[in-house]
This record gives sequence, structure tokens and C-alpha cells, in this order.
Amino acid sequence: MRTRMNVLALIIVLLICGCGRQSKTLKIAVVPMHQSIFYWKCVHEGAVKAARQLHVDVTWQGPLVANDRSGQIDITDNLIGTVPNALVLAPVDSKALSGPVDNAFNAKIPTIIIDSALDDPHQQAFIATDNLAAGKLAADYMAKRLNGKGNVAVLRGVEGTASTDAREKGFLEQIANYPGIKIVSKNVRGGENSETARAAGENILAPLKTANGYDLQGVFCSMESLTFGMMLALDNAGLTGKTKLVGFDFSDQLVRGVDTGHIDALIAQDPVQLGYLGVAAAVASARGQAVEKLHYIPAVIVTRDNLHNPVMWARVSPDLSDLN
Repeated sequence: MRTRMNVLALIIVLLICGCGRQSKTLKIAVVPMHQSIFYWKCVHEGAVKAARQLHVDVTWQGPLVANDRSGQIDITDNLIGTVPNALVLAPVDSKALSGPVDNAFNAKIPTIIIDSALDDPHQQAFIATDNLAAGKLAADYMAKRLNGKGNVAVLRGVEGTASTDAREKGFLEQIANYPGIKIVSKNVRGGENSETARAAGENILAPLKTANGYDLQGVFCSMESLTFGMMLALDNAGLTGKTKLVGFDFSDQLVRGVDTGHIDALIAQDPVQLGYLGVAAAVASARGQAVEKLHYIPAVIVTRDNLHNPVMWARVSPDLSDLN
């Protein structure tokens, strides 16, 4: 009888230990493009919200400045070295981050790509805005505001970032359907921040200045810092309210720009939802569950007319209390 009790006790101990191993808190590593703009704070909010609801641990670490390819590669490889249960990555470059993702695959760490596409087969899922469609949405809105005619410029993001490349491509493809609209500048890139974007915007404006002002009726910008920099350039040139500005993403400054008429429209993504879904998909992958391979989150047009609609306001002024 004593032997049987000893064996039973041993089985119970083993079961408890086994359950403890299975219920160990999952660790999810999240690497944003960078941490210097409001958009990525919103993604962080969504990631933390998912972590709390799903009872997992999230490590959030990304470059401090934009377009830091080598920095993001180092951060990603270092986090892979800690052997998380899954990785969520927003690649700053569509090719440069393939190496770390391959390293994660070899270490049997599933990877979820968010925001911007990566040219690599070793990913469980891609979650993002349909950036091509969003660029076309911006083009249709611009054409409507210009009654189908006028000169339009595009201020572009850093080459190699799949998300902004797709937005610009979508805009240019769609605006070509309006024969009365002429693209007068499409090769100027705004650099890494709003100051470089402002200078780039001034470079676009300079050759378009005439004796009667500037022969430019519209500008499309494919990301937050570009939009703010171009807004400043247009304001300095006295073009606020004259040249239509359609930008991408949002921040307190850009929302004020819409409210004051400095910006005609913003194409707004849902970064909180992006962060949430990225972590949720990572948790599912870590648990061996099937995940949707491609998931697009719809973008919306924010204008002065709909800005204070409760649903729209919630999109561009999200609650970030989970970060506290």
C-alpha cells in the first residue's frame, strides 16, 4: 500500500510539474520600425492591451530614430537570442530584415509581420493596412477636391519601405485616371523626420513659383512626418487653404491641422488595432494554432467635416492609458 501511495504521489508531482511547464507565460517580442512618432505609440498601446487580455508578456523594443536598418536588425537578432515564444516585426526595409526572420525561423520562433511587407517566406502572417488601396483612396479624394484638374505633387518616403512605396504607387496609379490632373513632382523624398520633410517640401515648391504665386493645386504625403513637414512648407509659402494637402496617419499636430484647415484630409490607419492583432496572432502561432495569412485593416478618410464624429475621433485620438 505504501509503495502504491508513493507511486501515486510521484505521478501527482509529475502532473503538477507538467502543468506548470504548459501554463508558463508566453513571451512575445515586438519590434516596431522606431519609437519616435505617435503612430508607433498607438501600435504599442494595442500590443500592451492584447498582452493584458491574453495574459502574456510583451517585450517592446525598437530603434529610437526612423529608418535605422542596422539598428533594427541588431535589436531583432538580440531579442531572438532571448528565445521568445513568438516575434512581431514591423520591418523598416522590405529586404534587409530577412536575415533576422530567417534566424527566428531556424530557432523555431514564429514571426508575424505587421505594417510593412517583408520579402521573406518565413513568416506566419502579414497584418497591415492595404496601403495600395489607401493610396488610391487618397487619389480619388484629391481629384474630387480639385474637380479633376490641376497640378499635383507627391512627397515620398524613404526608398525601400514597402508601406509608403505602396501608398505612393496606389496614388500615382489612380490619379492617372484623371486626365486633367498633372503630376509635377514625384521623385522628391522627405527623409527621416519633419524637418527634412519641410526642406523637401520647399524644394518641390521652389520651381513652381510664378509671378502670380505657386502653380501647385495639391500635394500627397505618404506618412506622418512628411505630412507635418509639408504642412509647414505650405504655410510658410502662404498656400494654406489654397494648395490641397492630403496626408497619411495622424498625430495631435496633424489633427489640429485638419481642424484649422491646414490639411484637407488624412488617410488614417488603425495602429492600435494593428498592435493588438499582431500580438494576438503571435500568441496563436506560439500555441500552434492556425492564423490568417493575410489580414488588411481598413483605412479611413478624416476631414474637417467628420473629424469630431465620435467614431472618427476615437480613431485619431486613441486612449493610450495601457502604456502607463
